[in-house]
Amino acid sequence: MSYVKLDDVKANVDSIFKAAIIAAQRAIEVAEEASKQQLILSEKPTSFAIHEMERGKLKYKTVK
Repeated sequence: MSYVKLDDVKANVDSIFKAAIIAAQRAIEVAEEASKQQLILSEKPTSFAIHEMERGKLKYKTVK
């Protein structure tokens, strides 16, 4: 199981609910790309997306 510090995620996203949606969307992208390229991932797509968010690699734009 992967543990992520909530403070690290909240430093990059202003709401934990936004973080969940962004990570879920990124996880779907990762899973689809891995499937298309027939890659075997070393970690689950959700964990991969959350770690990207924790490191500040995911950017998002608020739509009004």
